[in-house]
This record gives sequence, structure tokens and C-alpha cells, in this order.
Amino acid sequence: GTQFYRFGISQIDSTVYIGGTQDNGTKVHKSDGTWKDAIGGDGFECLIDNNDKNTMYGSLYYGDFFKSTNGGNNFKRINDLDNNNNYDDITESGAWSTPFIQNPKNSNTILIGMINVWISRDKGDHFTKISNFGGSNKLVSIAMSESDSNYIYAAYNTKLYRTTNSGTSWTEMTRPGNSNISYIFLDDKDKDKLWVTNSGYSTGNKVFESTDGGSIWSNISKNLPNVPALTVIKQKDTDDKLWVGTDIGVYYIDDNISDWVAYNTDLPNVIVTELEINYTYNEIYAATYGRGIWK
Repeated sequence: GTQFYRFGISQIDSTVYIGGTQDNGTKVHKSDGTWKDAIGGDGFECLIDNNDKNTMYGSLYYGDFFKSTNGGNNFKRINDLDNNNNYDDITESGAWSTPFIQNPKNSNTILIGMINVWISRDKGDHFTKISNFGGSNKLVSIAMSESDSNYIYAAYNTKLYRTTNSGTSWTEMTRPGNSNISYIFLDDKDKDKLWVTNSGYSTGNKVFESTDGGSIWSNISKNLPNVPALTVIKQKDTDDKLWVGTDIGVYYIDDNISDWVAYNTDLPNVIVTELEINYTYNEIYAATYGRGIWK
């Protein structure tokens, strides 16, 4: 089975998605039902423009980014305006699996996490560095508030930072848990409410919630198994219904139930690396490391 590291879906067309895989490159699922091999090598984080299903982004290891404007038929290395494959703006490399996101409210804005956070306001053509963290640690997750784009969160394995002014200044927040941070997810309406997952095998250090921007954390790991938690998302317009992807499948919880519930009907016992929800069609997608993409 195909081993997906990360993937992205279209909010406009539920048949269009793109995923990055180990050894098998980046693959685009097109609206005619066919798969197209897009970028060779290992594939990592991908996303599809929220307003244009033909504009999509993929990546190789260490933050080598590509963009297509024709539905995945051709990809060009972004941030390489003179076509000589040199980065013209970004002067850093990223983690093995480098995080990048789009502004939930304005798909012109793309953020990439290398050692620092870099922002583009023209869909990836030009980037500006908006942090100065120092050191050589590589960011593992970044998130931007849907309700206030001045609020951006960025995490290394053991450190969490926040800006409330689009990167003019950053504050180191409290570390959630004692394992490595794997993912940040922000509430869609509350810029100070967020959830973070921990990877690793520290019992009870799986999922954490903060309602004050990351100063104080509540441990909501509860009955989750002692395996790495790799991703978390909140389902919009629910009583905090959370979905978590772990090394052995998907779990959910909300304010009306006391413990996590396994949600693995027909899903093999598999590592779930990323979850996405298509709200137009009310479908949840899981990228798995070994069994392809499920919905």
C-alpha cells in the first residue's frame, strides 16, 4: 500500500486531492478519477488552494516546494523566479517533513516553516521571513488563526511560539506535554483556543487543549493508547468534536462524551498521518502510512 506522509484536499471538488508519499513521489487525484504522478522522490505536505482547485502545492524533503496552476499536470519549483533552481528568497531548509499552510481566509497567503516562519502573499512567488528564532531547529507545525490572521503559532519538537501581530514579535508559550510536538490545530472562531498533539510513547502525553493561546494547557489524552499522536483537527460548528490520527488509527471525542472513541470501521490498523474535512460534502479524509487515502 502507498505510504502517505501528508496530503491536501479541495474544498470545491471532493474528487480532487493531492498526497505526498514515501518513495512514490507526490500523487494528484483528478476529478476524472485518475491518479497522476506529479513530483518524484519522497513526497510530503501538500495543499490545494481553497478558492481554486487547479492551484496546488507539493513538496519534497527538507522544504523543497512546487506549485501547479493547471490541476497538477505541471509543477514548477516555487520561489525560483529565474528558473535556475536556486531559492531566490528563502535561505533556509526545513525539516524532513516541512510544514506549510495557506491562510484559511485568503488563499493568496502561504506560510512555510523552515528554521523560521516565511510568508508569501502572492501564492508562493515571493517570501519574507517573519520570525528570528535563531539556532538550527526545524519547525514541525505551523497554524494561522481563521478568525484573526495576525495570530500565527509555530512549533519545534519541544517549543511552541506565538505571534499576535503577524510576526513583528513572537512569544515562547508553555510546552504542551513532555513528548515532541507533532501538530497544532486552531479553533476556527477563537484565536486563543488550540489543540496540540505529542508523538512519542510517553503515557498520557497525547493531546492537549489551551483556551488562552498556549499559556495554560489541559491534558485531554484520557484513554488514548500509548502510541504517537500525529495530528488533530476540530470539526467546525460542533461541541468541540476533535478527531485525532495516531499510529493505530483514528479517534474522536466531543464535549458530550467522556472518553475518546475509536473510529476505525473498515479502516485497517494503520498509521494515520493527517486528517482533513471537506465541509462542502461533509466527508472526513485520512492519509495513512501504508494503506493510501481513506474517506
